[in-house]
Amino acid sequence: MLLSKKEREFRRIYSDHYAAVLGTLYRRVGNMEDAEDICHDLFVSCYNKLDEVRDPRSWLFGAMKFSISNYYRKKT
Repeated sequence: MLLSKKEREFRRIYSDHYAAVLGTLYRRVGNMEDAEDICHDLFVSCYNKLDEVRDPRSWLFGAMKFSISNYYRKKT
């Protein structure tokens, strides 16, 4: 199966950053299931906006801050 350029790029981003993003999320929210859900949503959003993302690491960690804020806002 041949992958598109976008799919290859996303796979590289995912493999390079998944562990760091998930680890940070887990440390911040304290619940692995919630961390995995947030992580999943972040990477789906990254894939959907990949044409706009210039620095994947910065984009992921910036979006993660926003997602963590939303997580705690919904918890209260």
